[in-house]
Amino acid sequence: MLSKFAANSIMAKAHALYGRKLTSKNYADLLACKSVGEAASYLKTRTAYAEVMENCAAASLHRTQLETILKQRVFNQCISLCRYEMSIGQDFYKYFMIKGDIEQIITCLRLLSTSDPHDYLMVVPDFFNQHTEIDLYALASAKNMKGVLEALNGSPYKAIIEPYFTEDINNISITQIETALEEYMYTEIEKLVISSFSKKTGEEIMDFFKTRADLLYIVRLYRIKSFYKNNENIFWAMHAEHKYSLLSKKVLEEMKNAKTCDELMSIVNKSSYGSDFRRFEFQYIEDCVHRVAFYRSLRNFRYSTNPYLIMLCYVYLAETELENVIHIIEGIRYNVPREEIASLLVGAD
Repeated sequence: MLSKFAANSIMAKAHALYGRKLTSKNYADLLACKSVGEAASYLKTRTAYAEVMENCAAASLHRTQLETILKQRVFNQCISLCRYEMSIGQDFYKYFMIKGDIEQIITCLRLLSTSDPHDYLMVVPDFFNQHTEIDLYALASAKNMKGVLEALNGSPYKAIIEPYFTEDINNISITQIETALEEYMYTEIEKLVISSFSKKTGEEIMDFFKTRADLLYIVRLYRIKSFYKNNENIFWAMHAEHKYSLLSKKVLEEMKNAKTCDELMSIVNKSSYGSDFRRFEFQYIEDCVHRVAFYRSLRNFRYSTNPYLIMLCYVYLAETELENVIHIIEGIRYNVPREEIASLLVGAD
């Protein structure tokens, strides 16, 4: 059980980090930039991203280099929160390690399946290298699924993705592997919560993860009903059971059995998520779900007194800001109209 001092310290640290977020003026200035170099220079000289750009020549960075450097800041912030949490004898930092492991594995597999250059592995802090069970450098150099499995030797991830082994890199079952890894992550989170927290604190933390799981589930169902109308068995091949949810089994069954996207969204709008979804008109379901998750996280971040929930929500808010910046950089790179880029930003007002 956390002392009141320790709890207040975690909350204060998360709020201090959030206080350095980009402002609406920062976003407007970035949207006005004419080149990736100009945007990089602005981030380096006018925002908190300066801390990870201190030793780079911002004006000469290309898009991929800049995105890698910016991702480092969010990673560093997660590590900062984890180090503090560990110093007071807690184990919840393990969630961030599992999350990071899964992100590395999925990114690797996606690049393999699309035959993209294999330069995804960013320079991770020593903290992550010390606690991950993956050989990150072997993973970065993997050329096929066999190489990926070898990099996962000694970790729990090897047994999870081994059933999906294929020698054809163009036929890797990314969604099935991602689903299996997520189920492992939620199972491990539940074990951590049960062993580490009081019932009330644990329930609030699990509600955060169940919400994320539900929103991802809605996205996947929507995609299936949009693109796989003639293959009713694909759902079962992808995700046979949705274990972690705030919705009743009856509602989940109705969502799964919906014949169209409109029917699915009608059910969602009548569920406990309905008031959130009705706030947004959307062209892409991913955009709507992202906004729902963002504003739920922001509300919890502002009003919760649970230090671990605040920590989780902060990380999600920081990741969303990073995605906004990457949208802007990519939009500038490909000469997308400013208004179109702005429409993709979440929480930038």
